[in-house]
Amino acid sequence: MKSKNVLLLKLHEQFADNQNHHQGVFVQFLVALMTLFAAFGYIYFHTDISLTDSHILTRKSSEIEYFSSEVLLFVSVVVLAILSLLCGLLLVLGYGFRRDQFLNFKLRKKFLKNGEYEHVFGKLYDPTNKGMLNFLPDYYTLFFVFILFFQLLVFSATFCKTAFLSQNDGCSSCLVLLLASGFILFTAGLYCHYYMKYKKLKQNNS
Repeated sequence: MKSKNVLLLKLHEQFADNQNHHQGVFVQFLVALMTLFAAFGYIYFHTDISLTDSHILTRKSSEIEYFSSEVLLFVSVVVLAILSLLCGLLLVLGYGFRRDQFLNFKLRKKFLKNGEYEHVFGKLYDPTNKGMLNFLPDYYTLFFVFILFFQLLVFSATFCKTAFLSQNDGCSSCLVLLLASGFILFTAGLYCHYYMKYKKLKQNNS
């Protein structure tokens, strides 16, 4: 009985440590997102489409620097790539959380028998009843949806701002925007990939 309590206590302590570490990671995520917001917003609102015709990337007016559409396109691709990376990290952390939760769930079931588990936890901490929209913990899902929305916003804003069909270099602009849309599809594909990993994990632990 004593060894069982010690094991469960250490298990919860380790799980809590992991949670605290993830909270620290979210602070870093917020800092990274705010930096991206600021950088993209500054370049977006200081983009001068007329610079494209003169083949000049930047110019200064009243000590304010303005950028051509090429610069905006390049920055948007970089921002979308970084956001895809952040989404990938979120999915790795979220999947790791569910994997650890499955381990905790199995050990609790093993040591808390004869209705003890249901008496203590009820339906809480059950990782087995999750679907495609909630297989990640809520705060991971919230961050993922927010980043995906920001990706769509960056793409849409860049598309509208550059109006690439009316530019002389429309072909190259189109290729850049296709690359940008590829990062959004990559993010969605990563989500599906980790959901399939979760389903496999659930089947192996059922």
